[in-house]
Amino acid sequence: MSGRDNERSSTSGDAPYEREPLDRAARDEELDIARLLRAAGSRENPSDEMTRQVRAAVHAEWRASVLARKQRRARRVVLLAASLVGLALALWVVPAAFRSPGPVVANLGKMEGAVQVKERPWLWWKAMDTPFLRAGERVRTGPDARLALTLPDGVSLRLDHGTGISFVGSDRVEVTAGAVYVDSGPGQGAGSLLVDTPHGTVRHVGTQYEARILTDGLRVRVREGQVDVVPEDGGAAQTVRVGEQLVLLETGQVDRGVVSRTDPEWAWAAQAAPAPDMEGRPVSALLEWVARETGQELTFATPDSEALAQSTQLSGSIAGLSPQEALFAIMPTTGLRAEQRNGRIIVAPAP
Repeated sequence: MSGRDNERSSTSGDAPYEREPLDRAARDEELDIARLLRAAGSRENPSDEMTRQVRAAVHAEWRASVLARKQRRARRVVLLAASLVGLALALWVVPAAFRSPGPVVANLGKMEGAVQVKERPWLWWKAMDTPFLRAGERVRTGPDARLALTLPDGVSLRLDHGTGISFVGSDRVEVTAGAVYVDSGPGQGAGSLLVDTPHGTVRHVGTQYEARILTDGLRVRVREGQVDVVPEDGGAAQTVRVGEQLVLLETGQVDRGVVSRTDPEWAWAAQAAPAPDMEGRPVSALLEWVARETGQELTFATPDSEALAQSTQLSGSIAGLSPQEALFAIMPTTGLRAEQRNGRIIVAPAP
């Protein structure tokens, strides 16, 4: 074999792989790109004025976007607030619309301080927004509030500071805190009102009495008539008569004592007493009301004093006045004077 043949055989068959040269079209494309880049040269930085304008435009767009979001949120808040205000206004103006159609069990009378009424678990409203209470409703007085209620049979029910009650029906109330005063009125029948407390039930027999829940029991004081107290544990009923008080302790212990009809602790009930309409009525009617509410005995110094009290008619209103305030305000206009001494109101001609 010749040398040339040896060269041909050495470069074929088992010879190492060599990279094929670039395609001509691809090589031409690379050259064109390189020429374009050289022709464009390096990129110039934007001027300070152009930078300021761009930044100002971007900032303005950002502020407009934020403002739009705030306005959308504000509109949602306004709509929500308007809805809440509308609901609150409805609850304040027309609470009766949210009340169940139960029977009326009491009318609201004299009121002092913050008093609230509740019919549903989530709804309390001011007692001044309604003239009556229905079965199942609750009432509570604030720490400086009192309330007088009149029941269908004419019984006066008064609530002291910090008192909570609920009406089971027209003839039964539950007292959960504070104190209540019950007055069936002079010459009235016993009625059928039952007062339930956590420590026992009080049933009255034509009377004036107070039932007060203590930290460790129940205290019942009788000013007129008598009551029966039935312990919560089902023990024997305890009778409490006029001038007596009974304390029923959680331990089951019973303590008894005496209480005066003019004891200062009765004063709150007189303060809460609703004033009757005295227009055109005799002075004697005012004197009898004051004597009953204060627990005093009414006496006349002379027959002429009594005759004058019965013949003199009253004019005007005593609404909002306590019995003592009404006495002081009215008596100077009647030609009579009233002196309070030793548990008595003594009426005599004015000097």
